[in-house]
Amino acid sequence: MKKILIIICFLFLAYSQNNRQETATLIGEFNYEFNEMETTEEAKINCQRRAIINALENHFLSLKTQHILKPLEIDCILPNLININIIEQTSSNISLFIKVQVTFVSESLRECLI
Repeated sequence: MKKILIIICFLFLAYSQNNRQETATLIGEFNYEFNEMETTEEAKINCQRRAIINALENHFLSLKTQHILKPLEIDCILPNLININIIEQTSSNISLFIKVQVTFVSESLRECLI
């Protein structure tokens, strides 16, 4: 009985280590000029999206790759966000600045590249 319990514990440990997903936390920012046709909420969503894309672009620059993100890659990566934290947000009558910290599953970054 003791051997079976040890084997079960070992298998559980091996399974949990294998399924643990590594994450990447990135920081990006964007200064967005308001458009007369959009609401403040739409501007915030657009600015936040651009800040996330900036975080991804900065990540690839830090790896010293020549890779330029394509729209399909961005659309693939964005649903794999684990967490979005707005670190800083300032606005005026004509612009909005957002700085974000985003966490991704590292594997999703590699899987989405074309």
